[in-house]
Amino acid sequence: MATTEAATGSDYRLGFTSQDEETRVEGLPVTGEVPAWLTGALVRVTPALLEVGGRRMAHWFDGIAMLNRFGFADGKVSYASRFLDSGAYRDAKEGEWRHSGFATDPCRPASRTP
Repeated sequence: MATTEAATGSDYRLGFTSQDEETRVEGLPVTGEVPAWLTGALVRVTPALLEVGGRRMAHWFDGIAMLNRFGFADGKVSYASRFLDSGAYRDAKEGEWRHSGFATDPCRPASRTP
């Protein structure tokens, strides 16, 4: 049986790459046709900042959250991302990690790899 890395040809470390910018795209390219009845939004939460003040987060659950919104209207698809404004996000913007996480302890020395 093939492993996920071998099957996709990707490296798991890509998932630990920080995204530090918010994005907005009014019209994404669509292959095929978006059903006319599909309107509204799909919002997902993902980790985005995984490196703060020289500290690398040890788990995806510890990353600073980003909201990802896919909008559907009139057969078109849009996308926007925005950081969740929280105390952890504001501290991260100042370059500090003061919060306990799922696997990241603020009292332990920063690790170099996930």
